[in-house]
Amino acid sequence: MLATYDVVDLEGAVRPLADLCGPSGIVDFWTMRCARCPAALTQLDREAPGAPTTIVACVLSTRPSNEDFDEWLDFMDDRPWPNLVHAFMDFETKERAKRELGFSHVPFQAKNC
Repeated sequence: MLATYDVVDLEGAVRPLADLCGPSGIVDFWTMRCARCPAALTQLDREAPGAPTTIVACVLSTRPSNEDFDEWLDFMDDRPWPNLVHAFMDFETKERAKRELGFSHVPFQAKNC
């Protein structure tokens, strides 16, 4: 299912989300405005080195203009959560993912990409 969602990685490449997490990965969906998300990502970052799978932190655009992409890139300059794979999902794709994966709040985790 996650193969149908294109995301942008930190290098600016557009890739299927499933390519980033592999067949048994975990994707943690979050937003820059989520108060609970940094703590959840910090915990996942601590667990990632010993985890048997890849953990992807996928930030979701909260604006139809996707202007939060630049905000995310600036934020990621400090490389928080270095043990996670990072990606950005645009607004339109996020809305489709919410419908298809059945979530309305973040953080939200999808397992077994």
